[in-house]
Amino acid sequence: MRYPPVILQLRIPRRRGRSLSLWLPWFLIYIALGVVSLLLMPFLIVLSLVLLPTGKGGLPWLAVYRLWSLLCSLYGLRIEIRDGKSHILLNFI
Repeated sequence: MRYPPVILQLRIPRRRGRSLSLWLPWFLIYIALGVVSLLLMPFLIVLSLVLLPTGKGGLPWLAVYRLWSLLCSLYGLRIEIRDGKSHILLNFI
């Protein structure tokens, strides 16, 4: 099973040569997403029941699965943004 990233490493260069490295707790975003998903769950159930006669009742749940797969695919993603002398690094760990 794949797991979503837990930490986001953000490295920003400074003028004195050393770069500023921030380790941001990415898992706090999952707590907020969990609360939002619990609030949206009744609407998702109603939408599934409305779409059930058309044979597309599983589409809302498929969208939730695809969103979770997208979040899990972020693990190991490394983004480098370069602009002349400076560059910014985003690393999902």
